[in-house]
Amino acid sequence: GDPSTEVRRFSMGLSYLSDSFRTATAQDYEDVNVDPASLRPEGGELAEDRKFVGPVLSYQYIEQDFIRRNYVDRFSRVEDFNLGQRFESSAQLAPAFFGSHDDAFLLRTAYGDGYRLRDRSFARWEVTAETRLLAHGFENTVFSAEGQYIAPFGPLEWKNIPFGNHTLFIRSFVDYSIELDPDREFLAGGDNILRGYDARTFSGDKRFALNIEDRVHMVENLYDFFSLGMSFFADIGGASNEPIRELFANEIYSDVGFGLRIGFPRSNGERVVRIDIAAPLRDGPDGSDSWEFRVIFSGGQLFGSQLGTERLLADRVGVDLGF
Repeated sequence: GDPSTEVRRFSMGLSYLSDSFRTATAQDYEDVNVDPASLRPEGGELAEDRKFVGPVLSYQYIEQDFIRRNYVDRFSRVEDFNLGQRFESSAQLAPAFFGSHDDAFLLRTAYGDGYRLRDRSFARWEVTAETRLLAHGFENTVFSAEGQYIAPFGPLEWKNIPFGNHTLFIRSFVDYSIELDPDREFLAGGDNILRGYDARTFSGDKRFALNIEDRVHMVENLYDFFSLGMSFFADIGGASNEPIRELFANEIYSDVGFGLRIGFPRSNGERVVRIDIAAPLRDGPDGSDSWEFRVIFSGGQLFGSQLGTERLLADRVGVDLGF
């Protein structure tokens, strides 16, 4: 087809994946500064070693329908968003005679799309699925769905007083797994979903998130050095090993808050520094009390405009400090 309209890619190769696990030693605890006495007495199940070697075949389809928007993740920096259909799938045959621990078939697929809405707003979504088939059945099966609504509705003012350039950003996703590998879990907390709680407070094989954020860009390129903005947000989510209905009935937590955004337009990628003040609306298992304010310093937005497949294998560099 016309490469300016759509792209199809086929690839093939050999994939080698080997994971090995061992019980932590005294030196391991010392290296990560963890007191073994502080861990839960029941411990956890040590995962079995895994090795999958074999040919892999992949297919990718991209319908190119790009739009350009600024004031989304990085102040005035223009970013490109593809609203076309996107499909990708890969399949790997990993037989034992190639060196795999067991005969296995690994499959991963994803599909997404996007829509232009009123004014400059738009929406994007995708669903993904991955699984592993062995002689005894399926394992490590994960279904994920994610959606975004982004509305850069521009500058607001009241009685000729400017109130900044506003962008409404709503992000939601759900992860659901069956027979998840023992070394793998879905985490939720102040570093990815719920700013009112400690990082990695919640864990399980099911996870839900809903984040609503009004990003306000106040001052652009002050002194040719930095930009200033604010954010007002509400976070809802949680993770659990209980059935999915129990997650939504009893394991959902939430917080509200506001924050400061500092952008550096002359830096590579116009990195944003974030300072958030968040208050949980429910007592948490990490000892957080409702309406006990928490301050979070971080590099980058809590969540950005990239969907899961776009974040896959992308480097994320940042320093997070929370109290």
